[in-house]
Amino acid sequence: MISIRGTTANEISWVANFYGAMVPAKGQLQLSADVVFPYQLAVNPAAAVHVGWLVSVGFLARDIMPKIDSLYKSGHKKMLIMGHSQGGAIAFLLTAYLCQLQQLQHLPARYPV
Repeated sequence: MISIRGTTANEISWVANFYGAMVPAKGQLQLSADVVFPYQLAVNPAAAVHVGWLVSVGFLARDIMPKIDSLYKSGHKKMLIMGHSQGGAIAFLLTAYLCQLQQLQHLPARYPV
């Protein structure tokens, strides 16, 4: 299970909430000078997503993806993603990201998300 918490008292958590511009659901984000996050969260070219929460997914994915890979290799074959408040929004986008990785064959298609 991946559980994502809601908004915290940390300033960056609030920035993610308020940075509410909508961006295409397919593209890439420059997260830092040396980190680019390519993403696809929808098939529809007109789809858009909340950029603050998308940035959160980008940063979380760097930590989550190796753990998912490790768990899958050790025999865990199901995954539940959940979150509360801000975490619920991020969990929804993370789920879309993982499902698209399955479509692109970067995650096993038989791994229920």
